[in-house]
Amino acid sequence: MHNLIKNSINLSEIKLRCESFFDDKRVEIFFIRDKKANFFLKRMRERLYRRFEFLNVFLRLPTHQNSQINESPLGNEIPLEPVIAEPGSKKESLVIPFADSNHGILGQEIAVHAHIYYEEEIDFLIQKLKNIPTGFGLFISTNTNLKSKYILKKLLNDDFANVTVRITENRGRDIAPLLLAFPEIFNEYEYLLHIHTKKSPHNIRLHGWYCFLIENLIGSREVVNSILSLFEKNPTLGIIAPEHFYLVQSAITWGVNFDQCKALLNKMGVLINKYSNSDFPAGSMFWSRVDVYRPILDLGLELNDFEKEAGQTDATLTHAIERIFYYSCELAGYTHLKTITPTFQDTGFKRKHHIGELDLDSSRLLI
Repeated sequence: MHNLIKNSINLSEIKLRCESFFDDKRVEIFFIRDKKANFFLKRMRERLYRRFEFLNVFLRLPTHQNSQINESPLGNEIPLEPVIAEPGSKKESLVIPFADSNHGILGQEIAVHAHIYYEEEIDFLIQKLKNIPTGFGLFISTNTNLKSKYILKKLLNDDFANVTVRITENRGRDIAPLLLAFPEIFNEYEYLLHIHTKKSPHNIRLHGWYCFLIENLIGSREVVNSILSLFEKNPTLGIIAPEHFYLVQSAITWGVNFDQCKALLNKMGVLINKYSNSDFPAGSMFWSRVDVYRPILDLGLELNDFEKEAGQTDATLTHAIERIFYYSCELAGYTHLKTITPTFQDTGFKRKHHIGELDLDSSRLLI
């Protein structure tokens, strides 16, 4: 049982209720939606972090500044709990690697798309890519000829043979090159790993996010083999993504991207409202079957549909597409799953699920 302490705090127009679960080292904040709340809530979150570094503080800010309180079906209080699609309770992720992770998937069936904007990360990626079965197709997108030559030289020096490097316009971040630059991936391969050299220059506290995602996708041969064995043993499994990095769990919402997401999903035949499940592979790095992309590819998007790069942190077509990957997966007839490695399991990620009890249908968004 949780040792639960509740305390109500009134700050002018903001009502806060803090719940401290000491065995999980966790603080959750609930509040009445109010357009004036952002500043005060951000200050409170930062103070909690500075004062109690061992706590994981989850905070959901109002996403629609002009929203009225009575718009929420949940009443006056908006729960802070992150939206996480997972088996059963939708709060669990599968701990990998497994002791037995044998599989028959060959490297020739696997494509890896890596968008490398920050070429200084290539050495780290090379070491991790070696954990994938040999023979996979490596597709690199980058935005300058100089970077292209540098990356290709590094890869060839490390004996990567099946490599394609293409220069793309710095537009649409990693998503536009993924969908548009390598059409052969979706015709010639069965499985696809999408990764990119992620940095978050707008928030120094998110710098560990990139390594977290890479380690949970290709951090070891055992991790890779466990992921591939999941695909082989579960033919309805379409996407395997890392559990949400703990510092972004409260951001797993539609946010300011709702209108773009709604428009895209409408074209795909899915109707949503702002209270529809908004789970997505945050950071847009994940393993998948290539078929999960078909509903998005059928939208016929072009490069000019993506905004020009201007250092945006949200509200672009790229951010919208990131939020509909699971919907596309389900429209293609598959389901999805999140995983976590023991390295990170005790750092705010205490939920786990065993393969013998796996119920993939219960993770669906469209049920």
